[in-house]
Amino acid sequence: MMRRPVDMLYSGPRRMKRRAAATGAGRSSRALRWAAIVIAGASLPLAIARAAGEPVRVVVVATGAGDPVAARLIDELIAGGVTVEVTAEQTDPATVLARTRGARAVVRVEASRRAVRIWRNDSSTNPETLTAEPGGDVDAAARSLALRVVEVLRPHLLPSEGPTASAVASPWPPVPLPPPTVEPSATPAPTVAPTASASAIAREPPVVPPLLPPRDTADAWPDGLSIYFSPALLLHPTTPIDPGAGALWGVTKMVFPWAGVDVCAIVPVVPGVLTTPAGQVKIAIGAIGAGALFRYPAGPSPITGWLGAGLAAGFIGYDAEVTSGAVRASDGVVAHALPYARAALEWRAWPSLGLRLDVIAGIARPRPVLQIAGQADTRLEEPLLGISLGALTWLP
Repeated sequence: MMRRPVDMLYSGPRRMKRRAAATGAGRSSRALRWAAIVIAGASLPLAIARAAGEPVRVVVVATGAGDPVAARLIDELIAGGVTVEVTAEQTDPATVLARTRGARAVVRVEASRRAVRIWRNDSSTNPETLTAEPGGDVDAAARSLALRVVEVLRPHLLPSEGPTASAVASPWPPVPLPPPTVEPSATPAPTVAPTASASAIAREPPVVPPLLPPRDTADAWPDGLSIYFSPALLLHPTTPIDPGAGALWGVTKMVFPWAGVDVCAIVPVVPGVLTTPAGQVKIAIGAIGAGALFRYPAGPSPITGWLGAGLAAGFIGYDAEVTSGAVRASDGVVAHALPYARAALEWRAWPSLGLRLDVIAGIARPRPVLQIAGQADTRLEEPLLGISLGALTWLP
């Protein structure tokens, strides 16, 4: 049962010879035939792969992101039917990289030097270096350098075996090198479909527009003058006076990108109240001041932090209302100096409009003292604390 399938694989005279052989010789010949079948089966895929031909592969080592020379070179190689493998691996020597990747050439694009180094598997380890022409348009120089590299690689990427190797047309039709001073066209030039004839037709590759750097949106933001207005809560943390309310408004003029001059004012709206057995006293706080503000980062940004200090002229208006005839009530205004420190956090929802949270702390000099019959003296604005949240707008 085993001899019939084996005999079916061989026909003609060889089959007749095996039938005439002795039994011992038949066994040895069957062993030889099985060995031949195994060897032929193992070599069949290699023969098929060799007959089909391996794809032409080139490794491009790009040392810079978005390099126009590398981009143009990759487009030209792919258009010529070459398999391109892009990597950032800096294997030295590059011929080792070519062998491990099965590539016919390794091209390293050095953006910092505006040069291209070429290693070929049929040459020594010394690379061939091509440099871009100095001056001129950057895109035109990149295109010219890429086309020069293609012209150098052209004869080394053609099939090197078989009698018809010289008759195989190059995958890249000859392309005239443009002068460096030629400005790239705004629209891609029309291309001519290649024909199957042996003569190559010149093809103008599509023009890639130059890569424009991303525009910094902060450059379009106004940043010369800001005007702000916000309601404020006024506190006397060391006294039993109830919180009052006011309005904080001001103008900031930027002198440097990181610093500006600020003028601000606190206008009393709701006075604070101090209640005693003899009556109550209403305290209204106001101030007008100027100082310096420093910001981080030093430029327009969606989120900005501020620190500053200044000196203000403070005013305390008091109005006493008694509930007993034994106590005399009075009212008036007391002026004083009010050194203050300030911190703020700004958020620009739009380039010219945003919100800002301010915290102001000041100490009055000289210290105003509130005297009420039957209780200890109350020292005002030691310290005065103001917290505000409001809107601001920026002007150029």
